[in-house]
Amino acid sequence: MSKKMWLNWHSWLGLKLSLLMLVICITGTIAVVSHEIDWLLDSDLRLEKTAQGINWDAMAGNIKKRYPQRQITYINRPMYGNAASIARTIDPFLGARRVYLNPYSGEIIAEKAWYASVQRVIRDLHRYLLSPIAGIYLVGPFGIILLASLITALVCYKKWWRGFFKLRINNGSRAFFGSLHKVAGLWSLWFVALIAITGVWYLLEAAMRDVGIEFQFNEATIQVPQVTDRKLIERQFIEKQLPPSYVIKKAKAQFEHFTVATVVFPKDQETPYYINGFTNAPLVRARSNEVDIDAISGEVLWLRKTHQQGAYEIWIDLADPLHFGDFAGLWTKIIWFIFGLILCALCAIGIVIFLKRIKNRGTELGLTTKLWGKTRFVMYGVLLIPILSGGYLFAEVNDWLPRAQFVKSHAINIDESPALLLLGKRDDYFYLGVFLECQCLMLPTELSLLLKNGSSIPFQSNKLGFFGKSARLLPEQVKDMAYLEWRQNKKLRLRKYIGAVDFEH
Repeated sequence: MSKKMWLNWHSWLGLKLSLLMLVICITGTIAVVSHEIDWLLDSDLRLEKTAQGINWDAMAGNIKKRYPQRQITYINRPMYGNAASIARTIDPFLGARRVYLNPYSGEIIAEKAWYASVQRVIRDLHRYLLSPIAGIYLVGPFGIILLASLITALVCYKKWWRGFFKLRINNGSRAFFGSLHKVAGLWSLWFVALIAITGVWYLLEAAMRDVGIEFQFNEATIQVPQVTDRKLIERQFIEKQLPPSYVIKKAKAQFEHFTVATVVFPKDQETPYYINGFTNAPLVRARSNEVDIDAISGEVLWLRKTHQQGAYEIWIDLADPLHFGDFAGLWTKIIWFIFGLILCALCAIGIVIFLKRIKNRGTELGLTTKLWGKTRFVMYGVLLIPILSGGYLFAEVNDWLPRAQFVKSHAINIDESPALLLLGKRDDYFYLGVFLECQCLMLPTELSLLLKNGSSIPFQSNKLGFFGKSARLLPEQVKDMAYLEWRQNKKLRLRKYIGAVDFEH
């Protein structure tokens, strides 16, 4: 293949979808320092640095005290000593919410919508154009395009290793931009290759996951026999969940050096605590070191250490730090941000070079037609996805979406454990939720509501009205509630009378 043919391929690859490539490169560049942008823009994230240790118990306890109806998904260690910790919680009416906490005192600083964050929006825009269903298959192919652009550039640029300083300044604008494109590309050669290779991996990873190929380690789950084999006679039906400090201490004992990054809380009686963090192993993300601990017994169910993994597993946990440059703190982020700007400039300069080339052709075609031809309609269609998704997220952040509205709550005891009955309403239906202070029911069970007329309403997912499982009721059924029943294999394990609870409003 001739040099001209390679050059044509390079131009075609870099130009035809250049608008989308530019969007992905710009959002990726911003994503590198998006946590720091949030810290600068949001005063709730900034606090005084202290020498105190992280108080995980106080943070979890204050969330449950302030928001008893919520489930804690996880709490993150602050990225810097003068930054707040962020917890992800699930509210039955509002969905995912972020809670900012003082990591040292456990004090709640603020509570916001999950997408009320530059970091979250930009990261998801870069990863899948705010389209979690199939967005990776829209963004992922650009890793292949970037890699192909790099290869064609090196093939058609003979003896490219001599061109690091060949910037043509006095030969006109077309020569200047052409030489600038080459020089910038050469200096960022390592970076472009790194971003392209990790980008291709993300696409391959998603494809393997979607076709059911086991490509990664398995996380632990508490199997039903493990639960039922416990000495049930000596225990209550509802077990007390161990505090984070206990499981963190147990997790640290498994490593020589271990700094906790994230505490993921059990969502039900069949999932444990997931504790991940950093050891002295370089480059890998926190998930490379993980301990899974039974939230009731404190038993270590599963352990993962970086130095015990093979090259394939280590690569999986290298991809993210290498792609976003967050493996050595702020300094590597700054380097990645600068080279990300250069990559964005390469995309923009390529467009300028093409416009200079066709300037004197005398065509009456519009600018976008000259640049992209019919592929512009593909790009416009794809870009419509994040525009519509962004509008939805904007409405969600501002609480403009139709949701079930809180009606009333009532505190009760279930098997001597504090619990909360929560009633909400949307359209013609009421939704009843049950929230235990501890999420750990001793047995895997099915919950249902028994009415006074003998009929039963199962607790199930009713996403239109309620996040989490709830019983959907007609207005006349609210006054007809009698019992809550927990059953295992259709056998009654616990019954709680709630017929005296007054939900009139």
